Amino acid sequence: KSAVTCCAAALLSGTGSTAKAGEALTILARPYGELAERPIGTATTTTGGAWTFSVRPSIQTLYQAKTTSSTGPARTINVHPRVGLGYQLGVFSTKVTGGTGATSFAGKIVFFQRRGASGSWVTLDKVVLNLTSQAKFRVKLPSGASYTRVYISRAQAGAGYLNGVSTIRRFTRP
Repeated sequence: KSAVTCCAAALLSGTGSTAKAGEALTILARPYGELAERPIGTATTTTGGAWTFSVRPSIQTLYQAKTTSSTGPARTINVHPRVGLGYQLGVFSTKVTGGTGATSFAGKIVFFQRRGASGSWVTLDKVVLNLTSQAKFRVKLPSGASYTRVYISRAQAGAGYLNGVSTIRRFTRP
């Protein structure tokens, strides 16, 4: 199984059943929580039956390639929600993105963390996301350099998602 951050491109690939060029394949997808697969595009095999197809999953999705005579092995791509970390005029902000807009992280808890001296992450604040899956908050960082991030656990992200983490940002306080 492979994993990507929400909406990032992932490349599916395989070899067609006949191992010859020019075979048409239908790419099927079944996002988490849906009962049936649906076609999302087509690919054509090249030399030796090889094919590739680019996808951008927004939630855990199972993919399969199908020809008129056979269906290839299923491949699941797991998805981390995208987590943002901003800072402006003394106020931190975060936004968690996933799904097709239908997925809301409203009411979920994210953890604002600072890397401690030992290298492990220490939670400085637990922040509840609003109706638009965002939050603004203030945290007083200690003097000197701080490396910070926002983290959402798999349990908080919910079904169909892995945990998520923002990029690490460095702040310096006199």
